[in-house]
Order: sequence, then C-alpha cells, then structure tokens
Amino acid sequence: MLDISKIDASNVNQLKLGTYSSGSVYLKNVATDSLTISGMKVYIDSSLLKAIKIVNSTAIISDSEISGLTSINSNITFTSDVFRDSYAGIISNSSFIYVSDSQFRNLTYAVVPNYSSIFIQNSSVSYFDVSNISSVAKPKLTPLTILVQKGVKALSLNIQGSQVNVQSVKLNGNDENFSIAQHGNNSLTLSFPFESQSLPDGIYQLQILLNVRVELSV
Repeated sequence: MLDISKIDASNVNQLKLGTYSSGSVYLKNVATDSLTISGMKVYIDSSLLKAIKIVNSTAIISDSEISGLTSINSNITFTSDVFRDSYAGIISNSSFIYVSDSQFRNLTYAVVPNYSSIFIQNSSVSYFDVSNISSVAKPKLTPLTILVQKGVKALSLNIQGSQVNVQSVKLNGNDENFSIAQHGNNSLTLSFPFESQSLPDGIYQLQILLNVRVELSV
C-alpha cells in the first residue's frame, strides 16, 4: 500500500514506494485506497488504484486497475488499463484524456467529461456491463432537410446538446464561414451564408463537424 495519500512538490522526495527522478514520479506495483497527485509528471505501472485524483499534472498510466479516477486540468494517457466497479471510469474536468487497449467494466458511465477532450481508441477498447459510454448525450440537429426559396441569403439550424462546439461547416465539400448564437448551456443556433439567388437549383449536401468532448476513433 502506498505510504502517503497525496503526492506534490512538498513531499515528493519522501516517497518510500516509488521513485522521483529528473522531475518525474515513477510508481510501480503500488496499491492505493485514496491518492491525490498534484502538480507532477507521473508514470504509474501495474498498480491497483482506488479513488485517485490527478490535478494540474501530466500522467501516463499503464497495466493498472482503476476504480474511480478524477482528472482536473491534467493531461493523461491510459494504456492497457481496466476501469471498474465505480460510478464512472474517468471523471474529467478541463483535461485532455487518451485511452487505448483498455477495458471499462461494471460502470454507470465509462467517462464523464466536463469541458474536457477525451479520445478513446475504440477499436482497442472493450466495454462490459457499462450503462453509457459518456454522460454527454449525442447532440440533435434540426431541421435535417431545408427547402430553400429564392431570395434567401443565409440558413440557420438549431443544435441541442451539452458542451457542443462547432468545428467546421462544409457545403458540397467546401468550407463555409459560420456564426454561433448560444442559448443557455444546451442550445445554440448555427448560421451560414447561402445566396439562393445566385446558386443553381439542386440538392446541396451540408456537413457539420461537432466536438462534444468525447471522440471514439477506430
């Protein structure tokens, strides 16, 4: 069992388990019931981690079992880990998270993102008894089809969803300038120019790239 419940600049040189070298903390084969790491660069390997909080830090965690992890303003890479037996595998606040070759087991949510970017290498990640991958629901876009009349100079659509950012708008593959009007925390209006008077009749394909803070890549 790790001998302290918090690791930061004030006590990092006093570690009995693990090492501190060249500004980085190295922990291997440790077990924790509660641990906060603050303001550190840390590498954790082959460990049992319960109720771990990582704050203002950079971390690489591999080959470990994790039950309840909270990240605050941190950058964390997970490789070959198992997240299990808690409300959420990862609760991330204002952080960047990358997950590969890992498992999520017996969780209500795999991830709970709060103004964070979470990238899950989905082809190498498995889910067992996980109710929801993310606490952030897929955004809804309306309308899905627009019949445009002559004299129209711009088009608008409504997007419903939490923590949504519009990354790009393409019309028939061409990038378009756009503007956003936010309506509270869960709704926004997307507008972009469309000069119907000067454009030929036909079907136009609109592509909108949204960032909802969780990306599942293959």
